[in-house]
Amino acid sequence: MEFVGHSPTTCYLSSTRRPVAVSKLPCITALPKIAKTPSFTCPSPYPHKRTLSTVGFRPATYYSASKANPRYPLSHSLVDNTAPENNLSELCGIRVPSVYSAARNALYTRYTPRDWFASYQRLLQVNDRGEKDAECLRYDSERLINEINERTKLNQEESDRKLGDRLSDIVFWENELSDEIDHMTKEINDLIRAKRVTKKLYAEVENQIHVVQECLYQREKRQCVDLVHDLVEKALLNEVEAVQRAREHMANLIDQVNTQLE
Repeated sequence: MEFVGHSPTTCYLSSTRRPVAVSKLPCITALPKIAKTPSFTCPSPYPHKRTLSTVGFRPATYYSASKANPRYPLSHSLVDNTAPENNLSELCGIRVPSVYSAARNALYTRYTPRDWFASYQRLLQVNDRGEKDAECLRYDSERLINEINERTKLNQEESDRKLGDRLSDIVFWENELSDEIDHMTKEINDLIRAKRVTKKLYAEVENQIHVVQECLYQREKRQCVDLVHDLVEKALLNEVEAVQRAREHMANLIDQVNTQLE
């Protein structure tokens, strides 16, 4: 009778002794001692099997049928199974080299080469699309940078031109203002001088009025027939009127000068 999942070549130990006095098996004391199972190995689920696996995550019962020595390795890059140190022994237990682990993992993969190739092609397409997007973004960034630089250069030139025009206008109007200030200063000085001259003339005209009035007053002292309204008296009266009009005009001029100077 065999356990489920084991090959016919699997060895088991009997749990009870047979009532046979003579046995063809060698004495157990003559056999070499089995090494103690390391703590990192996975123990066999069947306690009757005297085997040991060096792979901690692989039960030893799964490798019971792998006792045949292959003549060629599965791959040149893997471990050579024909080496003496990789030979299997019934007494020391089955010590599976790493090539069997890799080969068994390859047998139980979930994807086929076609799936891998399709996934690889998709990754290439995604990579190409990302590269194209990056190139487009780089070109757009360079174009935008160039446009911004050109726009900035044009704006700077326009600003420099406007500032130059404004500076020229400021200098022009500053010169015009200086000339106007000089002209106004000259006019003010002329007005002050004319005011001083007008006041002087106004005082002299007042003296003339006093002289004319004195002449008329003296003519009034005549007697009898000498009280004649002759041409001299008419001339004196006309002179008085002219002098009074001149005085009024000069007074108005003085008032205007004072108003402008204020």
